[in-house]
Order: sequence, then structure tokens, then C-alpha cells
Amino acid sequence: MVDKRKKGWITMPELRKYMEENDVDEKMFERWKTLFDPESTGRITLEKFSEVLGLQEEVINIQTAIQGNEMHDVNVIQSDMNTKMKLTICGLIDEGILIYHDDLKLVEFLKDELDKYFGKLWNVIIIYGRYWSRYCHETGYNFCFIKDDRIFLVYKIPDI
Repeated sequence: MVDKRKKGWITMPELRKYMEENDVDEKMFERWKTLFDPESTGRITLEKFSEVLGLQEEVINIQTAIQGNEMHDVNVIQSDMNTKMKLTICGLIDEGILIYHDDLKLVEFLKDELDKYFGKLWNVIIIYGRYWSRYCHETGYNFCFIKDDRIFLVYKIPDI
């Protein structure tokens, strides 16, 4: 599996590492870059991969979630978000936790990534312990959950 953390994309260094570990010809790296990252973003997304190969991305995501039990360490408090987006957010959080050991940097990373992939106006809040909240969000873009010792509020506000 190339996308080991099941976040919905791989970076070029991850692709190169995978190819080295699996003895794939170096020429394939450039070929994949051209096919699956024509805009040179530095990432190959599952969406683009599926589009180029004519695959159904939703089926791949659901099968991956079932096989990998991607959200095994997540306790959903409230959500009206689709499974694909929740899986992407969990993948981003897993990636961010590995990179950043500071919650301030983690929320900045998460907000920037969500704004980039799902449009602007995302809010990310990390809470330890008990909390009360009242907020508005765009329908279909709310995900409140517990992961490890943190509570995450991730939601998109409407563009007024």
C-alpha cells in the first residue's frame, strides 16, 4: 500500500520511498508525476488517481476504511460530514501529529490543509477536558470527535 496512513494522498517523497522499497523502475516515478500530478502540487491525490484510471473513488475510500479501520481511535461526538471527508481529516490529523508536537502548530497545519483541499473558512479547535460550545457551521461540514486525549472541533462556517 502506497498511502500507508490512508490520508487520501501521497507526497512525492512517499512515492519515491515506496518505489525504492518495492524495486520499481525510476522511470515510473516521472511517469506517475506526469500522469497524476500534472499541476506539480507535490502530491498525488486519490481523487486524481481515480480520475485518471477511471476508478470510483468512493468505493476505494469505503473499502480502505473497512479494511484499515481508519477511525478505530476516534470517538465521534457529533457529525454531519460524509465518510470520505472524515477519513481525510483523520489522515491529516495523524500526519500533523507526527510532524508537529505543539498543538498550536497542529491546528495551523490542519486549518491550512483543510482550506487548501476543501475551500476556505475552516475552523479547527483542540480541547483537553470538558467543554461547552455553541457554533454555526455549513451543513455537511461539522466533525466533533475525541482522538486520544484531545477533543477536536472541525467545522466550516458559511460564506456570508
